[in-house]
Amino acid sequence: MAAQSSLGRQIAEIVAALNQQGVPFALIGGLALSAHKVVRATTDIDLLAPAARSSEVDAIATKLGYRCVYRNEGLANYLRAGERLDLLWASRPPALRLLSSAMSHATSFGELPVVSVEGLIGFKLQALVNQPSRTQDLEDIRALLKANRDALDLAELREYFRLFDRESMLTTLLDQAGAQGVRDEAGVYADPYARLDDLMCVIEELCPVWPEKPAGALAGGQYLL
Repeated sequence: MAAQSSLGRQIAEIVAALNQQGVPFALIGGLALSAHKVVRATTDIDLLAPAARSSEVDAIATKLGYRCVYRNEGLANYLRAGERLDLLWASRPPALRLLSSAMSHATSFGELPVVSVEGLIGFKLQALVNQPSRTQDLEDIRALLKANRDALDLAELREYFRLFDRESMLTTLLDQAGAQGVRDEAGVYADPYARLDDLMCVIEELCPVWPEKPAGALAGGQYLL
């Protein structure tokens, strides 16, 4: 079902192309939240891939019809007729470790590795530190902490927050009673119902058991992961 939606087809296409070339990758960003019991409406595809193979990934994206709008040693952004593909290049030990340990999910659009919840929180923290105005990243961190509190590797999390000198923030977040509801930014879909149907096809693949509803409610950046 998911591979028949436009978002599912987009994921299946890039997954197949990367696998064909033997390029390791893992899903990060908003879509990856679904694999960790948090659902957020987004249609951007965010992937982690080795920095050493960034040129290969760029060639793959170009061959698939994407246009590179920005690329540096830490990341790359691609667009194709309203579809977005963002790459984060793994070069440092923490990111390379998260890439190699990503858990594979069997989906109708192929085997899809997803970064761990601790790693996802770490990348969200990195994005927040680099662009504090992006409050969605903070809301995602809160939601991930709440949904996975009993299963988190707190030592690993503390190491990520220490890298960014945000240890006190983690203490505060863990102590908070609950997460606020996440907000969603408008996407490229003219029909919001089509956007929702498209997204739900993918979420159902990554999150087959719907999470319980919680009570209550880049350039020049730090790439420490």
